[in-house]
Amino acid sequence: NNELGEELVVCRRGDEQFEIHCHGGDAASAAILHGLERDGCMIVPWTEWIAADEADPIAVEAQIALAAARTTRIAAILLDQQAGALRRAIDEASRLAEAGDRIAALTIVDRLLARAALGLRLTAPFRVVFCGRPNVGKSSLLNAALGYRRAVVFDQPGTTRDVVTAATVVDGWPIELSDTAGLRASDDELETAGIAAARNRLTEADLVVVVIDVTATWTDDDAAILAEHPEAIVVLNKSDATEVFDAARPAGLRTSAVTGLGIDELLKTIVARSVPQPPSPGEAVLFTDRQVQQLREFRASLLA
Repeated sequence: NNELGEELVVCRRGDEQFEIHCHGGDAASAAILHGLERDGCMIVPWTEWIAADEADPIAVEAQIALAAARTTRIAAILLDQQAGALRRAIDEASRLAEAGDRIAALTIVDRLLARAALGLRLTAPFRVVFCGRPNVGKSSLLNAALGYRRAVVFDQPGTTRDVVTAATVVDGWPIELSDTAGLRASDDELETAGIAAARNRLTEADLVVVVIDVTATWTDDDAAILAEHPEAIVVLNKSDATEVFDAARPAGLRTSAVTGLGIDELLKTIVARSVPQPPSPGEAVLFTDRQVQQLREFRASLLA
C-alpha cells in the first residue's frame, strides 16, 4: 500500500519456494502473513506444512514435538526419532512378524511400550506433588528445591490455600513441582477448597513426595497420608531442628529447607524415580498417544 514497512530478507530456495526473514515478534510476522494473504496467498499452519513435506508420520510428529522440547536432552531424544530410530524399530518388528517370528517381534514391541511412559513426558514436564499435614515445611522445601522463593511461607496452619506450581530442570529433565495445602479436616471454607484442589492434583501426579515434620510427633493423619501414597518419596523435613523421637515414624530422606540438607539428594531421587532408565543415544522411544495405541494394537494382533 505504498507504506513504509519492515525491511525484509527474501531468499529464493527454488522456482516455487521462498523464505522471508523478518524482525522477531508476533506483530511483524502477522503483518507479513496478512499482506501475503491479501495478495492471494493461502496461509497453511506450520504443522500441516510439515505433514505435507514429510512422508513418514513419525518424522512429522518428531518435528512437531521438537518445537515443544524444553531441554537439549529432550531435543536429542526427539532428534533420534526424527532421524529414524523409532521407524527402524517398528519396521524390524513388522518384518519379524511377517517372517513368522512372533516372539522376536513381541520382544521389540514390549521394549518400546515399556518406555512409553517416559516418551509421553518428552513434551510435558514430570508432575511432582509435595503433600503432608499443615506446617510440615512443604512450601519451604519447594522454595529450596527451586532455589528461589516461589511459595509464601508462614507458620500459621493453612497458609497454602491453593496449588502452587513451578517449573525447573534437573539433569536435563523438565520437572513441575507443586506445593499443596496441608491435608487435614477443616471447617474453613477456603482451606477446604484448597485441600480439595490438593487431592485433585495428587491424582494427576507422576510422583508424590510425602513431607513429614521430624520436630512433631507421628500422627494418625501422617499414617493415613502415607497409606494413600505407598509409592511416594518419604521426606523427613526440619532435620536441622530438635527431633522428636517416634518409633512409629518411617524412614525417609532427611532434609532441611533452612540449611539445604538433603535438597540435592531429593532432586536426584525425584529424577531417579521419574526416569529410572534413561534411553541411550539412538534408542527408539514412543512419544505420542497415537504411536502407543497403534503399537498396542499391533501387539494384540501378534498374540491373537
